[in-house]
Amino acid sequence: MPWRHAPARHTDPYLGAAGRAGQTGLPRQATEKLGPDHGRAVILLAGADELMHHDPATAASWLTTASDLLPRTDPRRYDAQLLLAGAHLLLGRPDETRRGLRALVPQPTAPRASARFALYHGRASRLLDRRREARALFENGLRTADGDTGDVVPLHTEIAELALEDLDLPTAVWYAAAAAGLARGLADRTGEAGALAVLSLARLHAGDAAPARVAATAATAAADLIDAAPDAELIRDLASLRRLGAAESALDRLPDAERHLARGLTLSYDTGQAHVRGELLTSLAQVQLRRGCFQHALGSLTEARRAVLPGDVARAALIETTYAEVAPRSWPAWTSGTAARNRPPAPDGRE
Repeated sequence: MPWRHAPARHTDPYLGAAGRAGQTGLPRQATEKLGPDHGRAVILLAGADELMHHDPATAASWLTTASDLLPRTDPRRYDAQLLLAGAHLLLGRPDETRRGLRALVPQPTAPRASARFALYHGRASRLLDRRREARALFENGLRTADGDTGDVVPLHTEIAELALEDLDLPTAVWYAAAAAGLARGLADRTGEAGALAVLSLARLHAGDAAPARVAATAATAAADLIDAAPDAELIRDLASLRRLGAAESALDRLPDAERHLARGLTLSYDTGQAHVRGELLTSLAQVQLRRGCFQHALGSLTEARRAVLPGDVARAALIETTYAEVAPRSWPAWTSGTAARNRPPAPDGRE
């Protein structure tokens, strides 16, 4: 498949992290006052934080080492373990994320850490199809978070999307609009795009002409933001591409939906982020099915079967349902007949 690429791997943890930390301006004097193990841990932590979305597997390795090197009394050990839970989440290991977070106690005096704790824990629960638990965690994260932190945007968006799935449209609209506004104030293009995509879906579900026009406008704005954003921004929130693809599919903008979902998959494989891969592949297969690209849809579903997380029963069922619909249509005799019927006329009118 065109999006399959091996993520980069940094095999020397200390030298690699030192390079990343140097790029981010970690001052040498910050580690010279520490012991060798302590200073090494600080460099690994800084490097892993930078590397998290580019290569979560390497980041997880560095964070494990940093956590082992830091004494229990050092608050940076909490940071290392919290980031490690986030790396496991990106790698599609929600059970490991939950286990790591259960060993931590949220720090009430650190709003940013508290919001991130809730975000990681809620997303892990959602990946395991524990939706009610996930929403409670997201809402608690908002109650304890500082309103100026970037993690407030995804907390709002997650609540909006869960409300949309429950067809609680007023709640979905409110939280999605709030997320979009907050993201805009933080110049977070990817976060704003994801929120606008959820807003578009919520407005579209309202079912009359005025919300439908608002839905189309929101989806267009989200696509413009995504298309203007470089990959380095998008990898920080690949779920935004999934959300945009869903909105464009609902609006029958199928080529755009396929393009954005495929871009999300490319980035997922490039970086090793597995947490959204099953959802992206399933959504892509459904778009390809609607476009009559049955062989491509079958390939996407075959990949989705491998990518779906063990605890995501609902996703696995959706994959099998879609597979049962696609498989008969992918037979050569069926597809050749369909292609002949659906072939557009030649420009001069000849067959």
